[in-house]
Amino acid sequence: MSSVLVNNEAGYAAAVNAFADALWVSQNITGNGFISPLSINLAMLLTANGTANTTLQEIVTSLRLEGLQNMENVNIAAESLIRKLNSLADRSASFVRIANSIWIAPGAGNFKPDYAQRVASRFSGIAEQLTSID
Repeated sequence: MSSVLVNNEAGYAAAVNAFADALWVSQNITGNGFISPLSINLAMLLTANGTANTTLQEIVTSLRLEGLQNMENVNIAAESLIRKLNSLADRSASFVRIANSIWIAPGAGNFKPDYAQRVASRFSGIAEQLTSID
């Protein structure tokens, strides 16, 4: 593992934790509650990969990712985390499955091929157009 990847994994983990803290506070939960900041983070990261300019910057800021070098490094760190979580040693005791997909409504256009490839390679997900919205 290269030092750049380790640095970005640590930075990504710190960003996810900062996002989780901010998300929890924003929900104003007074009793028991459960949210999955990592799931929300990964879903927003999928979306961020299909955006640019102001929208991308707004997502990067809300995910607390400003300190990381570039989106590809964030994607590499996220991919590494997904692989680690999906390969826990003792699956009889516990396991985590992360499924990431993004869909576009019928007639709303198409995903760019490089975006669909990035979703598949970095997030083990699928980017596809729905045939109906029923």
